[in-house]
Amino acid sequence: MSKIFIIKAGSAHPWIIEKHGDFEDWIIASMDCCDDEIAIADVTKGSALPRYSDLAGVIIPGSHCNVTEQLDWSQTIAAWIPGVLARHIPILGICYGHQLLAHALGGRVADNPNGLEIGTVNMQLTKEATRDRLLSGLTDPMKIIASHRQTVMELPDNAKVLATSEMDSHMVLVMADNAWGVQFHPEFNAAIVIEYIEFFRDKLIAEGKDPDKLIETSQDAPEAAGILKRFYEIASD
Repeated sequence: MSKIFIIKAGSAHPWIIEKHGDFEDWIIASMDCCDDEIAIADVTKGSALPRYSDLAGVIIPGSHCNVTEQLDWSQTIAAWIPGVLARHIPILGICYGHQLLAHALGGRVADNPNGLEIGTVNMQLTKEATRDRLLSGLTDPMKIIASHRQTVMELPDNAKVLATSEMDSHMVLVMADNAWGVQFHPEFNAAIVIEYIEFFRDKLIAEGKDPDKLIETSQDAPEAAGILKRFYEIASD
């Protein structure tokens, strides 16, 4: 039986895991699927990447590493991604995964000149999004939860922008048939992003941002979380 594989690119901070769980836990909860439909490969700890024939879909979540570090395990995933696309297997990159997907296809990732984007923010959809099966019919603008410093600065060939934010002009990309990248975190809720705001408090202040205001305005983003359920349905089709 083929499964949706979550290709781990790292874990949340230990104290966050203790209170809330890890990236894959939040993703699985948002997809509302059965455990036997999901498999996890932690390439950062030496797990082999799955055979293409075993894939119903692929999700590459966030990480505390940077794509620009070009770590060995990250480059291994990047080299494996084109084979997923060649077989038209649905793939979703989240934050780090979004950037890694773009990098694997020839895009350029770098620090966002606008600095750290974090908290609950508004995302604007493009006209392309109205025709896209992952994003069509969603509220515009819609609330999302973000936590990232790096971003896709130059798009891969044939990539299309589906959504933007005030600080990121490439918030959602469709990069090939059945291949999407979302710079935000559909798996986060307000409690989780507040943990990250507190972690980055000093950096945010150094950038002239108000962490207390970001905490005050943090809220759950259920419509954004629903994108994971949509991806599950696409991969299960």
